[in-house]
Amino acid sequence: DQTAQKIAEQLNVRRSIVSYTNQFKQETDPIKREQLLKQIAQNSYISRTQGTDIGRQLSARRIIANELDSPMQRVFGLLDKAGVNPDVYTKRGAKIDWDDPYEVVKFYRDLVPATKRDWLDALRYSSMLSSPLTHIVNITGNVGQSGVVAPIEKTLTGAIDFFGSKVSGKQQQHFVGEGGSYVKGYAQNLTNASKRFIDVMAGKNKYTNVDFDRLPLAPTGKGKYVAMILEFPTKLLDGMDQFFTALTEGGEKAATSYRLARGATNIIDPIAEAEANARYRIFRQALGDKREGALLQAMDYVPRQILRARSSSNPLVSTVARFTFPFIGTPTNIVKQGVEYSPLGWLTTLGAKNKTEQIAKATMGTATALAGAMLLGSDRLSFDEPREQEEKNAFRAAGKQPYSIKIGDKWVSYNKLAPIVGFNLALVSGLDQAWKDRKTDQNFIDAAIQGFGNISNFYTDQSYFKSMGDLVSAVNGD
Repeated sequence: DQTAQKIAEQLNVRRSIVSYTNQFKQETDPIKREQLLKQIAQNSYISRTQGTDIGRQLSARRIIANELDSPMQRVFGLLDKAGVNPDVYTKRGAKIDWDDPYEVVKFYRDLVPATKRDWLDALRYSSMLSSPLTHIVNITGNVGQSGVVAPIEKTLTGAIDFFGSKVSGKQQQHFVGEGGSYVKGYAQNLTNASKRFIDVMAGKNKYTNVDFDRLPLAPTGKGKYVAMILEFPTKLLDGMDQFFTALTEGGEKAATSYRLARGATNIIDPIAEAEANARYRIFRQALGDKREGALLQAMDYVPRQILRARSSSNPLVSTVARFTFPFIGTPTNIVKQGVEYSPLGWLTTLGAKNKTEQIAKATMGTATALAGAMLLGSDRLSFDEPREQEEKNAFRAAGKQPYSIKIGDKWVSYNKLAPIVGFNLALVSGLDQAWKDRKTDQNFIDAAIQGFGNISNFYTDQSYFKSMGDLVSAVNGD
């Protein structure tokens, strides 16, 4: 009863925020705008305080619609965290257009100037993301996952559900025609996708698309031009991600419409589901998605703790976490999708909301792993270089390269390919390498564990985990 009462109180507070926000947008009188903004700030603070207590009991904030977590509230949260007096920021905030990203950033930076640490972070991220190869990998990964894997998966999911419904007698929820509908919707949304990319690069996108954990450093003054240079690689990556997100949303909405037309009954909110699926395809889904099964949620546990460490009030903890793990969400999602689209994907069905979809992913991954085994059998697939010098020399003398496939007479790297390919090739070759390197008294289980350890080495060699891999190498004395 107490929990239900607190949930009701929380919901009423959040509804009042929405009401005050709507009034604020329509109000033109400066004094009334300031009064309304104070009400929003006050209720935002109450909402955060209530939510912490309720979240411990029932994770109640997940019950309440996510759209009530408005960007305005997130800005207020950052201002509160920085110790800015609410009377000060509401007085200034009443005079700006909250739909203008430039005004919002200027408003925030006037009150909370960028620190030396913010500039150092910007320099680090710009350095890490400025390579053309990074952007090529990002584009090819998005094309592969959203443009190739998605329609195949949807077609296969429909076929599996067709036979499954015949056996179980349950109503069919997925259909073979979804794949074709997805491709059509994907292609038809090209104009919208291009516009979204241009808007990101021009700074015209709504501020709801801004990552408020890293607001632009200096919207005015001399620092503006330095900031523009430092933030360009990140902006370009975000622009391309928005481009592919828009394409994927078009495909997902078309596929969802097809399912509804064929009689699917398990879709509660078609638009929300399409948008969530689009974020998944571009590796941007939030960690801890409740739709996932036990294995994938378990894989989210450590990254979520690292995210907490990155925002820790202890400067030593946050600095070590930020430098060791510069990227968390995207690489975690890439690794998770590698597991889903592999023979290990069968384990992801445990506790998953959509088991049919997970079965389709595991089926695709198993087929890819079998193809990798065939390449391995013909000596056209490699893993990492051997550790022993003699074996390493032989490896190089044969013209091999780490994590590569032999195509014709050349070895081509697979470690930057989409998870369904890269993970499975690493899985097959890593297990094979562990079996070859096993000691005489080592049993199969120990060798398998060593094989999965090899796969972790494959991922720590990736650019987004490179700092972690270097730390491990340093500890090992390499």
